[in-house]
Amino acid sequence: MADKGIQTSDAALTFSRNDADYVDDYQSMGWKGFEESQEDPESPGCRKVVLPDDEMDMTPMVDVTFLLLIFFMVTASFSLQKSIPMPEGLSDQHAQAAEPDESAITVLIDQNNTYHVVSHNEGEFECPSEREMRQRLRDSVESGGLSRMLIRAHVDSRHGRLVAAWDGGVLAGVEDIAIETTFEEL
Repeated sequence: MADKGIQTSDAALTFSRNDADYVDDYQSMGWKGFEESQEDPESPGCRKVVLPDDEMDMTPMVDVTFLLLIFFMVTASFSLQKSIPMPEGLSDQHAQAAEPDESAITVLIDQNNTYHVVSHNEGEFECPSEREMRQRLRDSVESGGLSRMLIRAHVDSRHGRLVAAWDGGVLAGVEDIAIETTFEEL
């Protein structure tokens, strides 16, 4: 298979024309851009500004910096800390254990997370479940007209048990609830 300008061999086809022939073909069609000396100074468009060798174009660096800034601003998590306002202490000294008051119901939560409801007019009752503890609180408030409650929890008891005792007091209609933690066994 012999054609004009193409030599064939068994391995592959090779071209015998040189690159200058191709450039001449493109120039005859009116294409520009193969030689820098052929640029038309009157043609509209952007001209390339050649920078001196000792200066560096800072535009790409500024672009990357702004992209990084935007990325970190979008991915940063801003969280507002919400807190419960706490009343200030009366003194800097350690608080002393509150004495049981006859006008208060005392709920004890021991280290085994068992409730003990103490009322001066009904005595002490062990309540293994939250439902039973709530029923005892309701009975004590209704029978004695008590409006104060003290929750004494052991430091090893679960926080959920203390919250359940607080909720039980609110549901029973107790108006004043105090919390006390203790290390002594209840």
